[in-house]
Amino acid sequence: MKTAIIYVKGYRRLERIVNTLSQTLQRGGHSVDLFAVGTSGEQPVSFRRYDRVYVGSPVLGYFRGRIPAELAAYLQKAMGLDRPKTAVFVSKRLLGNSKTTKTIMAMLEHHGSQVVDFEFVGSLADAERFGQRLRE
Repeated sequence: MKTAIIYVKGYRRLERIVNTLSQTLQRGGHSVDLFAVGTSGEQPVSFRRYDRVYVGSPVLGYFRGRIPAELAAYLQKAMGLDRPKTAVFVSKRLLGNSKTTKTIMAMLEHHGSQVVDFEFVGSLADAERFGQRLRE
């Protein structure tokens, strides 16, 4: 299965979660491409060639659960999100997890995407369990 993981670069905890998730999916036979948002000059690509697209984000703000502006801009310009099944994961914090997840899910659904799963990832063990669930 061809899988894309979109995530925000520069958040060390999130990057470790992405690496664990990617390795878990690869052990299950998935081919995984990583798309780090926040690098200079990146252009959104078409995700039509992927069977699955997973989006990861940190939780910003204490109560409002915002997503990074770079991720919002990238998802607004992304193409081909209507075909693959998608999932959302956030680097868990005390507050704002649900709001952040719902914001990303709404952006994906606006593109016509079918969001099939989500997770608040608090540890690398959580990331591995989420990856095992997604590869089934």
